[in-house]
Amino acid sequence: MAATWFGKRQIGIGFLLIVILLQLSLAQAQSSVASLNNTPFTSSAESELPPLASQLTQTSSLTATNLITGTWYTGYDRSLELPGFIRRMFVDEQDRLYISGEFDSIEGETIKQFASWDGATWQDYGLTDDDKIDIRTIQLYHGELVIGGSFRQIGGRTMNSLARWDGTQFQPFGNGLIQSPTSIGYVFDLAVISDSLQIGGNFTSFDNVPAESFAYWNPTSYGQIAKVIDRVDEIASTTNATIVAGYITSINDIPINQLALLQNQTWSQLPMPAGTSTMRGLEVLNNTMYLMTPAPNQSSHTMVHQWANNTWISDTSVITESINGSTVGNGTLYAANYVDSKSIWQRSNDGWHKLNLPVTVRRISSIAGNSTGVYVAGSFIINGQPSNLFHWDGQNVTNIPQIMRHAPINEIGDLAGKPIIQDNKLQLWTENRWKTLYSSNSGLITTPAKTYLVQGYSISPVPPIHSAIWHFLPNGTLTTSLVLADAPNQLNFIHLTSQMGQVWLDTQQALANNQEISGVFKVTDSGLQKITNTHCRGTVYATNRRLYCIVSYYPTTHNDIYYWNGQFWQFLSSHYTVDSERPLQAIAWRDHLYFIHGNELRRYDDGPTTVIATFDGKLHLLRAIGTPYLYVTGRFTQINNQSIERIARWDGSNWQGFATVPNGDIETMVVTNDVIHVSGKFTHVGPISSFGIASVDLTPYTIYLPSINK
Repeated sequence: MAATWFGKRQIGIGFLLIVILLQLSLAQAQSSVASLNNTPFTSSAESELPPLASQLTQTSSLTATNLITGTWYTGYDRSLELPGFIRRMFVDEQDRLYISGEFDSIEGETIKQFASWDGATWQDYGLTDDDKIDIRTIQLYHGELVIGGSFRQIGGRTMNSLARWDGTQFQPFGNGLIQSPTSIGYVFDLAVISDSLQIGGNFTSFDNVPAESFAYWNPTSYGQIAKVIDRVDEIASTTNATIVAGYITSINDIPINQLALLQNQTWSQLPMPAGTSTMRGLEVLNNTMYLMTPAPNQSSHTMVHQWANNTWISDTSVITESINGSTVGNGTLYAANYVDSKSIWQRSNDGWHKLNLPVTVRRISSIAGNSTGVYVAGSFIINGQPSNLFHWDGQNVTNIPQIMRHAPINEIGDLAGKPIIQDNKLQLWTENRWKTLYSSNSGLITTPAKTYLVQGYSISPVPPIHSAIWHFLPNGTLTTSLVLADAPNQLNFIHLTSQMGQVWLDTQQALANNQEISGVFKVTDSGLQKITNTHCRGTVYATNRRLYCIVSYYPTTHNDIYYWNGQFWQFLSSHYTVDSERPLQAIAWRDHLYFIHGNELRRYDDGPTTVIATFDGKLHLLRAIGTPYLYVTGRFTQINNQSIERIARWDGSNWQGFATVPNGDIETMVVTNDVIHVSGKFTHVGPISSFGIASVDLTPYTIYLPSINK
């Protein structure tokens, strides 16, 4: 079925039923910039919201009365997906490939951040967007996958940089690795030696036991292998020796520089090859250790040395490039230049050779060898098609199915019922495709009358005019009648925001149509209407009865709340958010200020707060346009024991939800009376493929009647 856009209605030949919605609006007198009148802030008398309905004792499902009627758009599909970024790759002893990085789907299935591939099927490990994880190394130990890196939690459980996969979920190693009372440790390499898992990194304790950067774990014991100052980056071993490398100054108080050898239970300095002082890689092939270093007297080249008979033997062949990565595959060594030439080198009996691959290489991010060749990750063109992962077996390139991620949509707005997005450029959905309008990373504000492009300083998307505020014409063209610019020679503050369908300006000093201004203003079609003489230094929130200002000290959890008493901004109270990773989400709606506090929606009552609703998951966004509804998004499935998922709206008495919602987090959202646009980390809305963006039409359905022939 072809995609249709909102508002396009087919009319039957016989009968036509037209639903006309009449809306009345009050005309407001507005003063121009030229007058800038100090208009007092007036409002209607305070009216209390209806009390919250009593909570149900058991979960109730959506019914016709609390179901939001709407039609989800079917045309976006995967129009906004981008190739994923594979940061690191590993191959285990069973030839299974592991990838970690920034991705959200593989072959159309939702898989985030970490996955493995057996050559035919991808495995997901259940990571979510909440799992802030940097995997540096993996190892198989007693049949279980172990990952190490830099991460505090996985799945809401504390791991502290080391975790093992039990086949269902990741499990911690006790309290994990700690560097200091306020910071976690780092794991840079894992190895299995003498039936123990060896852990190298930068830490001071392992599961509350002192361990300086080099520890071990086995089913019966764990602890420190040796006291290493400062950190272990790589561990390599043969049948009779172990080498550790890194930024090392001592081991067990023995002075060490970079490389150390453990042999016959004794630590000693492993000398660098003659003429070298730094290393670029350490590999083990056929029970022999290989070290890569800059070539003596030619640091842009790379030499490879093998450890034999207690000395380094250098290859006669030189890699004529600097090397960023190395691996072992198909019984040989591979090396890669990630930055300059973006090339792969292979070692053979007659020396090192640059591979001539039938691939256009834009970027290389990682290489990993297996028993038949080498995997290469990055950005490529293979047979005219984009790719971010392939395998080379010495003769053929095999493209691995695309690993994809969501486009980073920073802002979303509405233009005549269609979404306009900002992902470091402005794009408008039109004629079933995304049309780039301007290159911009500015904010978007949608009101019932217009959609604005705003910035904290003057910008010039349409030269030669420079202004901090622009508005879109229906065709996507930007224009402005209010030239809002920085005051000369001043460290200025221009803050534009939207509350109750109205744009507000807060500035310490700026120029509006070349006239100096300071304070808080309403932005109107004819210019600016002055509300206060003093700027608020934060975000303005205008309810029907009071003007608030919230000064947030993000990324801390501290927020100060003020109100305008007619003469100055008077301090009311401080509020501390629960989620330190998100700034305070607050909104002015009707007569009050509302905000998110953990999994609660609260109303601010000039000091005390009232819990309006309790959700069973984390809340993300608050949105409203005008006064009919207050919208909430988050990772929830219930509100006050009522089954509503991800998107909900409140009319002051009752909660409503959609029967079908996106299958992942909603990160940005714009609401109008007729349509809602959302973007985030999702792939579908019910059965509809809608990768990262979705829209729902809220206008009444048109009733189609069959034509009647005479």
